[in-house]
Amino acid sequence: LLFFYFPIARPLRSLRRPWRVVENRAELGRSRTLRLAPDGHGGCGFEGGQFAWVHLGRWPFSYAQHPISFSSSGELAAETGEVAFTIKALGDWSNGRVPAVEAGDRVWLDGPHGVFTIDRLQGPGYVFIAGGVGITPIHSMLATMADRGDLRPAYLFFGGQDADSLTLREEVLALRNRMNLEVIMTLTEPPPIWPGETGRITPQMLLRYLPEKGFRRWIYIICGPNPMIDAMESVLASMGVPPEQVHAERFNMV
Repeated sequence: LLFFYFPIARPLRSLRRPWRVVENRAELGRSRTLRLAPDGHGGCGFEGGQFAWVHLGRWPFSYAQHPISFSSSGELAAETGEVAFTIKALGDWSNGRVPAVEAGDRVWLDGPHGVFTIDRLQGPGYVFIAGGVGITPIHSMLATMADRGDLRPAYLFFGGQDADSLTLREEVLALRNRMNLEVIMTLTEPPPIWPGETGRITPQMLLRYLPEKGFRRWIYIICGPNPMIDAMESVLASMGVPPEQVHAERFNMV
């Protein structure tokens, strides 16, 4: 059944719902954003933070599919049908095939999938912790909150090596004008003039910004490199945050 479903049944289902590239935009952090529009159908609704399997090519009959998080707003997708994926150059496909995509090219999606989404993680407030391209599902969650007019307090701690590694930096900062969001950026190799924090995210850094009372009841959402996630889980435990309040997504194949 698996040998029938993946190479035949699933591509046949995708064949009825093609997508077209609207824009292929270069981003900070050696990444690119593919903005897609549905071609002859109503698109697909998704929850901020979910992912889809993405296949680039004229036909969907191929094993060359990649699980990529949506980086756009799920609320906006329900209205316009458009979706976006932000992909970092990490291998042959993302470093070679993705930059070559042009407006008008056909793309095939299988999704949405996943439960890493604020729609299933309700709380009085949110603390998002992102590293590198781990900002993509978190940006999707934040943009979804902004488009819904969700005014629950949210803090984003965003870490990177240098200023050019902060993918979607300007997009994240722009969201502050539309929601109750505070953005704290930190660099391990900051430039001579840098207004943000420096070094890795520590308990002391978190406590400088989080409210004195009630932060342990908030939802903590983490995405980034595995060492960062491991460190953040230990940091939050040392602060007394219950483990059931902490949710992470690791960009690894199981």
